Amino acid sequence: MTSTAISASTSNSASDDREVSLLRLYVLRATYLLVLGIGLGAMILPELIGHAPMSRGVIPSLLAAV
Repeated sequence: MTSTAISASTSNSASDDREVSLLRLYVLRATYLLVLGIGLGAMILPELIGHAPMSRGVIPSLLAAV
């Protein structure tokens, strides 16, 4: 039992060196939000707002909800 605890603690200290910094993590999150919010939103919202009266808006509305 003690050998597994020792090996787990040594592996955690080795992974600390390879962690992403907090600033880089926030930059990655902001970039992801920007790409999804603006990039996909610009493609989905026009279909959602201005569709033909007889067309089904299920797919664009589900994509906009996601």
